Amino acid sequence: MSFQTYTAVKAGRKAHRCDYCGGTIPKGEPSRIESGIWDGDFYSHRGHLDCIEMWNLAFHDHGDPWDGMAIDLLEAIGDGASSDDLQHELDLYRGHFPHVVCRLELREQRGHIRWRDHCRGLGIEPDPEDCPEVYG
Repeated sequence: MSFQTYTAVKAGRKAHRCDYCGGTIPKGEPSRIESGIWDGDFYSHRGHLDCIEMWNLAFHDHGDPWDGMAIDLLEAIGDGASSDDLQHELDLYRGHFPHVVCRLELREQRGHIRWRDHCRGLGIEPDPEDCPEVYG
């Protein structure tokens, strides 16, 4: 037996993490919780309303109706793509979902900064061409 349910949250009582963009859903902001069973496994996701809309649109381009698609938008859109291809893909969604794209780009840049700091902690200086937005 399987099910799928959606719960609209008008105003959250505390801050939550968006499972789609990785950003924070501030206290008092609306969100949506989706839960159900997929291939016999229970799932539950919470997200910004615009992130869920973008995910639904991206599913038509990147998803497989039989195999599904990753909930994480960066993983779904940039699956194995170069940083230039990922940026091009994000630019296609920027006009419709500017806040989501900004949250995803910020997350990507923070990941590059963490990688740079990790490398420096090991005594290795990373190549500036790997992440020009950090060194530029």
